[in-house]
Amino acid sequence: MLMYKHSANPSLASNSRTKSECIGQTRTQRLLFLVFCSLVSTASFGQYAGYRPVADLEPLKKRFLAEAEKITSIKSHFNQVKSLSLLAEKMNSEGLFWFKRTDKIRLEYTKPFRYLVILNQAEALIRDEQKENKIPAQASRALRQVNHLLADVMQGKIMTNSDFTSKVFENDKSYLIELTPKSKALASIYLNINIFVDRKDFSVSDMEMMERNGDRTLMKFVEKEFNAELSEELFSIH
Repeated sequence: MLMYKHSANPSLASNSRTKSECIGQTRTQRLLFLVFCSLVSTASFGQYAGYRPVADLEPLKKRFLAEAEKITSIKSHFNQVKSLSLLAEKMNSEGLFWFKRTDKIRLEYTKPFRYLVILNQAEALIRDEQKENKIPAQASRALRQVNHLLADVMQGKIMTNSDFTSKVFENDKSYLIELTPKSKALASIYLNINIFVDRKDFSVSDMEMMERNGDRTLMKFVEKEFNAELSEELFSIH
């Protein structure tokens, strides 16, 4: 997920938009798309060292859904590493993540600077240290896809999300769900998104986004707390 300060309005393209506005919107889509919206590589199963294909997906889909239905909320810390293809130095950041059923997400970066993303059903809010943007989901297909993706991940429905094709691999500790975007807009930027699911509790432990330009973003979720009471204020757009 990108850690840049930018315009956060990913609305449909307009002939009157400036070049800087277009760049800002592209960066915002990348940020939202990883959100929850995070792992290894993009090409073939041979690159997923230590993993094997899941032979029968139907029992896994049912188990994943059943376990997710037990979760009404999630609170977690996260650590994120952004690797840029043209730079040797990595960008490290950290923050807090909240989810509340059915489709309320709060992603708050606390280091190295503050950055906030809230997805609440049909609306989104993005706030940095300088400004705030509110975005109706209806205005952006990409935002609707992000909202759908995140809700499906948290509710155990990601393997049936129609915006992506999926492959599933496993080892003794986790499942790896490889997601490939179908839409031209997303596929032009992202090769795939990989999600690691812990076999112990079927929660997401890691997420990674691989971009076509060679950039890689890895997010690790730690200190997860399930089914805590979360205030509606955490997800307030207004």
